[in-house]
Amino acid sequence: METWDGERPGHGNAGDASVTTKLTGSFVVLPEKVGRTANQGHVIFLKLFSSDLVIPVFVGDFECTALIKEINKRTTARPMTHDLMKNSLQALSVTVARVKVTKLVDNTYYASIFYLKTDQQQEIEVEVDARPSDAINMAVRFGAPIFVNQKIVDVSAYSLRAEAGPQVANEASAPAVAFDIAKAIQAAGQRHLDPTTHLRAHLAVAVQEERYEDASRLRDEIDRVIATDRFHSLIVAIEKALEDRRYDEAAQLHEELIQLEASEDAGDLSVENNHRKQDA
Repeated sequence: METWDGERPGHGNAGDASVTTKLTGSFVVLPEKVGRTANQGHVIFLKLFSSDLVIPVFVGDFECTALIKEINKRTTARPMTHDLMKNSLQALSVTVARVKVTKLVDNTYYASIFYLKTDQQQEIEVEVDARPSDAINMAVRFGAPIFVNQKIVDVSAYSLRAEAGPQVANEASAPAVAFDIAKAIQAAGQRHLDPTTHLRAHLAVAVQEERYEDASRLRDEIDRVIATDRFHSLIVAIEKALEDRRYDEAAQLHEELIQLEASEDAGDLSVENNHRKQDA
């Protein structure tokens, strides 16, 4: 799956003071980059305007692909779901005024899309509940500003520039450590062949074609394969611990992953040496 780490798309007047103060208790954010974790899908980093703080939001493959396509201004033969929504809204003289990530409940973000319609020279605004991934996609398509509730910023935002030590020393340093661990397991995942790659490809197609029974069967098969693969089981466990903010547990699992890789490398070296002796 493609990732994006380039210039941020324009968001109307997101940089103007009038916009940044429009919603009390909120911050304007911009999609900074899209990355992929080893097994948990894609993550959008929302960067606070005029700050180095970011908020990670995990999204699905489809929403990530739709976002990258729009940011890169690529076209498709037929309109995708978010493109269809945009075309339909414009046909009804409705626009997206802004979107807002409103709250975090049980590690799940909630968002709202604020639609604006001009009816007989009167502006009517309607708020609709949405997933952050859909809200961000719509904001990018309409050039609308993206806001995040201040309470979410207080809990979830951290600096990408922060340096982290090897241990989770305290709660304040935990997000930076979590980012380091996330980068490490991403690199580890790239060094090992994912045994579920072909299954995930079939799953993406099944979801796209709305074959939900096949998708459910494929998810079960992916879970079964991961459960029998110690390396990828550890990666999934680490990512889940990070997602749940269990940073101490994530650090311990990461140490176990390092030891597992070291033992595998030692085993490979032993086999190679035996082959050399046999060849001699």
